[in-house]
Amino acid sequence: MLKGSKNSNYKKIEIIVSMFVLVIILGLFLFFYMGYNVQYDLKNQINSYLSSKTDNNLKILRRVSVNNETYKFLKDSVRGEVQDLSDFEGDFGNTNDEYFVCSIDGKKAGIIMTKINGYWRVTSIQVYN
Repeated sequence: MLKGSKNSNYKKIEIIVSMFVLVIILGLFLFFYMGYNVQYDLKNQINSYLSSKTDNNLKILRRVSVNNETYKFLKDSVRGEVQDLSDFEGDFGNTNDEYFVCSIDGKKAGIIMTKINGYWRVTSIQVYN
């Protein structure tokens, strides 16, 4: 009788582990398929550049800023945090580019993320008045 109960316990554990693995795989699929990884990368990169204004981060901000006004605004931003991030807005005809809109310190900003070697990078920021 003990053998039967051990087998049923192992079956229960196998089912629970299988369901757990399935949920993780489904979650990862949805995370990447639905584009949440791009939004996550966008927030992390921009917030990092704005919170720690090291020489390297300022160089990156200058490179990705569309114009000098955008660079000055980002450089002088006080809170420096991405808020109200939109869903994917379009790709400008290139599937490696994705356009998003957000607000930074109360101003609207358009941001282009580009897939480079499998990773999403901020390649353009424009702050609108």
